[in-house]
Amino acid sequence: MGQSLFYNESVAYLIAERIPNTMLLVLSAMLIVVVFGTLLGVLSAYKPKGILSFGVTIFSLVGFAVPVFWSGTVLLIVFAYWFPIFPPRACTTSVNILPAGTLSGRSGITSFCRLSHHPINQIEELLPWRLGLQNESLPKAA
Repeated sequence: MGQSLFYNESVAYLIAERIPNTMLLVLSAMLIVVVFGTLLGVLSAYKPKGILSFGVTIFSLVGFAVPVFWSGTVLLIVFAYWFPIFPPRACTTSVNILPAGTLSGRSGITSFCRLSHHPINQIEELLPWRLGLQNESLPKAA
């Protein structure tokens, strides 16, 4: 892969050095997407005309409309500087929430919410929780 002009080291070594942090970020973002996306989708489909369903729809529209670089900057300003809950410069499992939340919130949670809300919402009778979650565990046809 060659030699880095900036670091004066092998590019393969520099990439391999950053793989653990990247995998931590990706896996934590995927966990947030699956847990919160399914939960919000099933909850909003339980009462399709309710306030939660309306809120999930607005959250999905805003999540698709806002660019990820803008939402990441806003989340960094709000949660690292105005309300210093998450430190802006660290990479451990406890403080990985801000970047993972930014990655998962953009199109991950919003699209997963819509994917889990839509099939349940098409069924005529209200499903019990157990059956609704079993319906979501089935593979989706393309």
